[in-house]
Amino acid sequence: WVIIVTIATYPKITLKVINVVTAAKLIAVSVIIVIGMIELGKGNVENLKVGFNGTDLNPQNWGNAWNSVLWSYNGWNVVCILLGEVKDPSLLPKIVGLSLSIVTTFYMLVIISYHTVLPLEVMNNPDVAVAPYSALI
Repeated sequence: WVIIVTIATYPKITLKVINVVTAAKLIAVSVIIVIGMIELGKGNVENLKVGFNGTDLNPQNWGNAWNSVLWSYNGWNVVCILLGEVKDPSLLPKIVGLSLSIVTTFYMLVIISYHTVLPLEVMNNPDVAVAPYSALI
């Protein structure tokens, strides 16, 4: 309730908080990308050579993965509601294209960075936390 009341009462402050949190996320992701690119620049490509070895080709598992991805971001269903608030709907295709391009680029660079820094055995092991491997970074 506190969050709902704050958003309803102080929308400008809420927008500033959202912008700060978004900037913090982008900074954190950028740090991961820079570290990965530094390692890549050093020639650390051993982990990238394995490529997609061991990839599950079962279509049912792929469908389950896509469903999990879709529901991991709950904001997609709010888009229709927010479209009524857009001042110039003709900009929507450009906005969607740009935002998808930015998110996809960041996502791919983070995945490449993870694969550059962490061995595949570490990433495939659900019992291992990343914290002990922070020394690799």
